[in-house]
Amino acid sequence: MRKSGLLLVLFLLVSGLVSGSRTVFGLEPLKKATQSEAVGKTVSLLGKVLVRNEDTPNGQARPLRVGDEIREGEVINTSSDANAKILMTDRSVVDIGASTLFKVDEYKLKHTSDRSVEISMNYGRVRTVVSQPVGDKGKFKFRTRTATMGVRGTEFVVETDLVST
Repeated sequence: MRKSGLLLVLFLLVSGLVSGSRTVFGLEPLKKATQSEAVGKTVSLLGKVLVRNEDTPNGQARPLRVGDEIREGEVINTSSDANAKILMTDRSVVDIGASTLFKVDEYKLKHTSDRSVEISMNYGRVRTVVSQPVGDKGKFKFRTRTATMGVRGTEFVVETDLVST
């Protein structure tokens, strides 16, 4: 009888942890996977700018504000009289111009020199300063609908028109 009682307590303890509920012993439930880490932060903003995460089901657009963190998978959309400046965690600066649709597709920062960054722009204008050189094991790619550019460390401006289909 004692053995079955102990097994019952262990079963309840384990099932409570796995299901995510609190147990009678006050143990914290297992935490679910958290949202991706911040890859940058909004440092200046002018006009109406929206941000949404395409990797999240039903990702609703919300107004972007100074100080907001930017995460992998987020899309930034500026209105015709707006712009935004993002400081990335690798110290790169991204200036997003008016009427621009910009996305952080991938951002993996192991070390500054071997980071893996892919950003894209469907339309608009972006000025980027890659201040820390990218090493041989790293990549920094910028994609538009018609071109892909690899960067090692420099300043560049990309501009593309909205293509109607």
